[in-house]
Amino acid sequence: MKGGPNDQTQTNIIFKKKIKIEKMENVYTETKEELIFDHLHENCFQDCALGRTILGPVENIQRINRDDLLEYINQYYTADNMVIVATGAVDHEKFVNLIKEKFQKVLPKNPHRPVLLFLTLQYILFTQT
Repeated sequence: MKGGPNDQTQTNIIFKKKIKIEKMENVYTETKEELIFDHLHENCFQDCALGRTILGPVENIQRINRDDLLEYINQYYTADNMVIVATGAVDHEKFVNLIKEKFQKVLPKNPHRPVLLFLTLQYILFTQT
């Protein structure tokens, strides 16, 4: 599948890393909402992956290689991590058959899933403008 999660040529990886780093450098200057939501999630989902920014540090992106990406795909692109939804005028039987055909090789892994805890608290961020 060209351009999909398995298209991990070295050229494609370098290009995607460059785009991601550019986005990371601009995200907080373009919109303050991103920064606000990062702080909100950090405090509401303490000690949990949901409490971390989706962008992460630039250093992480710079050191990712093809093997890292393939390992991630194999670990997390699994049937138990997917939800497939159809809305509107859909022929249910055709849809189910198509999904069975296209996803027959996607197997569940049943990874350990920690219980998520959502904390509510008051958080005030002071910044100088």
